[in-house]
Amino acid sequence: LNKTGGLTPDEKAIINTHTNAGRDILMSSSRIYSGSVDVAHAHHENLDGSGYPRGLHGSQINLNSRIVSIVDKYAAITSPRPHRPMGDHLSAVAILNKLAREGKIDANITAAFISAMGVYPPGSIVELSNGEVGIVLESNTQYPLRPRLLVVRDANKNPCQCLIDMTQKTIDGRGRSYRIINVCSHGDYDISLSHYFELIVRAFN
Repeated sequence: LNKTGGLTPDEKAIINTHTNAGRDILMSSSRIYSGSVDVAHAHHENLDGSGYPRGLHGSQINLNSRIVSIVDKYAAITSPRPHRPMGDHLSAVAILNKLAREGKIDANITAAFISAMGVYPPGSIVELSNGEVGIVLESNTQYPLRPRLLVVRDANKNPCQCLIDMTQKTIDGRGRSYRIINVCSHGDYDISLSHYFELIVRAFN
């Protein structure tokens, strides 16, 4: 998992055994929800039969496994890996739409997932038109361009902390507009999501 280069065929085969291993671990518990066993076993199956471990097709793949398959792919794309940098939200959306068009993942669930995530999903680091930088806390399905933010850098890029709901507050104290103009990469302006995790959790309590 920590290899910086590409995997060999033998290494890929070993990685692919995790679906069977996950199923076996869950089945060893008498108190586990049976549906989770199916998901652990089938979340890498594709609707066109190109997935693993069993090469299931279409209706052979249950709804929960279809949902988790999409979420798993999104998480894989937007998470850093030793062999590649972390992808952004828009790149992940483009890849998911391509997989849906190719018939590998459920197109209806993909559309619903993308709609729920919004233009700026939680955890996105965004720069505002007044120079401030914030972390998206919550998407807004009604006003997708106006999420709820934790502003962590002021206009001069100095650390600060201020909660903003962009549907309620559209200008700052100097009369400058609150509008997202750029999506930043994780680490830009020395912003670490893990550093703000506790604040983000408290914002929802």
